[in-house]
Amino acid sequence: MKNNKDEIDKIIKKGTVNTIGINDLKNINLILPSLKIQNKIVKILDNFEAICKDLNIGLPAEEQKRKQQYEYYRDAIFKCLETGKVDTKPANERDRGIINRGLVFPE
Repeated sequence: MKNNKDEIDKIIKKGTVNTIGINDLKNINLILPSLKIQNKIVKILDNFEAICKDLNIGLPAEEQKRKQQYEYYRDAIFKCLETGKVDTKPANERDRGIINRGLVFPE
């Protein structure tokens, strides 16, 4: 349709609502991509839709994991401030409990 903008602008009847007469509309040549190109476009859009769907599923789960991670460290900091004691367990022992709850921390 962008290719036909000048042609369409010439036949639009201006008013409160712009209109195009049916006979004028019939005389507009539309350039459509070949069926092969249309199918490629469909595949690209389908892939994009699948990626977006995966993100919509994966991001909330990731957000929940980060929230749990934040809560764990927040609680550990407040416990340390409250008791004056720092958790002396080796990191891998502390992390094991977190990993069991679905959180994995980079080494």
